Amino acid sequence: MAVYDDQGRSTSAILRPERVDVAHYRRDTHEWQVSGIGRRLQELYCQAFGAVFHGSAASLVASKRYSLEPLREGSRIMDCDAGAHVSYARLSMLRLELPCGQKLMIERGDIFATLKALDSSLFMDVTLLEAKIELKRQNQRRLVPVIINPSRDKIASPHIDFAIEEWLTERGFTTNHHAGKILEIP
Repeated sequence: MAVYDDQGRSTSAILRPERVDVAHYRRDTHEWQVSGIGRRLQELYCQAFGAVFHGSAASLVASKRYSLEPLREGSRIMDCDAGAHVSYARLSMLRLELPCGQKLMIERGDIFATLKALDSSLFMDVTLLEAKIELKRQNQRRLVPVIINPSRDKIASPHIDFAIEEWLTERGFTTNHHAGKILEIP
């Protein structure tokens, strides 16, 4: 395969595709789902696909499947209808990073009341790192903890089912993106 080195000289490279070295393009979301052995190989694939198919090695940027941005709306994001599949929701832990770089975890009491005590402009500038939301499904007694970590592109829970996934999507905690690189459209 013809490639260019860092100085722009043309050379060739041999690629050894394996069964785990794969790239898929999702036309509906404009995403490349790239896999390969190791993060560096994945980055190289992304640069190559960006350069060949989109004109720039930097045209593919990481997409995120999960977001904590809905928490900035306040406690009303947790309001539930008693007759819905998820009948109760509570924010039980929030990790954030202040603009100065200090990390803070709030996990006791009413977290939204604590956030309200912060300067509202400060809360808009913090980086939301991780949240634990406890959800109660209709006709069930126990709460299901759901931990959302957007920077790791990860969600963790012992029992994720359709009702919980639907609730997270409706509230904006999950996006329509999948694990992949999205084409940055200027």
